[in-house]
Amino acid sequence: YIVTVIFDMAILLIGSTGNGKSSLGNFLIDPDDAHLWKHPTFATAKSNLPETQRVRDELSRIKLPGQKGNFEFRVIDTPGLNEKSADLRHMIDIIETFKSVSFIHACILVVKFDSKIDAQYESTVRYYSKLLPSLFEKNVIVVMTDFATDERSVLQ
Repeated sequence: YIVTVIFDMAILLIGSTGNGKSSLGNFLIDPDDAHLWKHPTFATAKSNLPETQRVRDELSRIKLPGQKGNFEFRVIDTPGLNEKSADLRHMIDIIETFKSVSFIHACILVVKFDSKIDAQYESTVRYYSKLLPSLFEKNVIVVMTDFATDERSVLQ
């Protein structure tokens, strides 16, 4: 049987180590609890050590109501660019992945809600803006993660 693709998209996830890029990628692919907690596509860190060591991309298809074809999208999960010992390898890995994708449609900068925007973020954004200037001019989305929904979220 033939799958008709009515639209395809590539979404790039960037940000510092531990900010939730892999978790967000899993949610975008399939927000079902079983997928997120038991069988995630992208492994997530269980400690303070970084989990994502290589660029990974996953193709996903969803059927849109009232459409004959599928909406196809690729989520590209990247390692944080703030691990001094591995930054060069990560950068090369990211560039190699870009070569295999025809076009990056959107870039999601994942930032922890309580993080300071510091030199680490500035260097990450600067790197990607030079690597993909046309993408950064129009298609960057900032997603804030780890927002407290308990008593920590109440202003004192």
